[in-house]
Amino acid sequence: MLKPERQNAIVTLVTKMDFASVKQISEQLDVSEMTIRRDLEELAEVGRLTRVHGGARSIAGPHGTVARREYTTSEKHRQHTIEKEQIAQTAARLVQDGDTVFLGAGTTCEALARALANVHLRAITNSIQVFSALNECNALDVILIGGEYRPNTGAFVGGISERSIEAIGISKAFVGTNGVHDGLIFGSNSLEGSLFRMALNRADARYVVTDSSKIGKRDFYGFYDVVNLDGIVTDTAITEKQVKALSELTEVIF
Repeated sequence: MLKPERQNAIVTLVTKMDFASVKQISEQLDVSEMTIRRDLEELAEVGRLTRVHGGARSIAGPHGTVARREYTTSEKHRQHTIEKEQIAQTAARLVQDGDTVFLGAGTTCEALARALANVHLRAITNSIQVFSALNECNALDVILIGGEYRPNTGAFVGGISERSIEAIGISKAFVGTNGVHDGLIFGSNSLEGSLFRMALNRADARYVVTDSSKIGKRDFYGFYDVVNLDGIVTDTAITEKQVKALSELTEVIF
């Protein structure tokens, strides 16, 4: 079992049991206790579970709700970096020269912006970080949408942002998410979710980019139906069960 798969299995087990000891996890996964302790430390550091004496406790509330604060962009940069680069390379293959592309806020979309360095396109974003990354590629035009600024995510949202999106024709839209659960795409802020929904609806092709750890998680605001997407782009640690369930609603790309 590869490390990402093992850590996903640990989170699933801890979530199911609410609390699991190092010994229980070790026996369930047939992995040494030393490896499990190391995994628990890493998972706790990125906020996927809570490390307690002797094991770990779930951070998930009922029905898949993740009971945690919204991470800042700098914190997200330290989470799932390998998976995000993999997702970015996969998503970049969906973009062709001449496309008009919307990239939402978030570190996965930022990684995608860097992966588009050799594509000639028109790019639109509401994120300062994504805008900076796009400026380093060969985009014909890079457009930063203004509005109400959210320091936590480095994104512009609200009425001004939405009115800007209304006038733009988009070939492909890519947005990130904090969770995919029960047929919905979730975020932590209703204003960001509203803008992402509008951008997706304006696009000819609609994609969510997310690492597989967020599949099965739910956050504060469900802003889009999975069935209306052209695809979910994720990493290879996604389980067969997750692929089967999501494939009934949209294409799963990894």
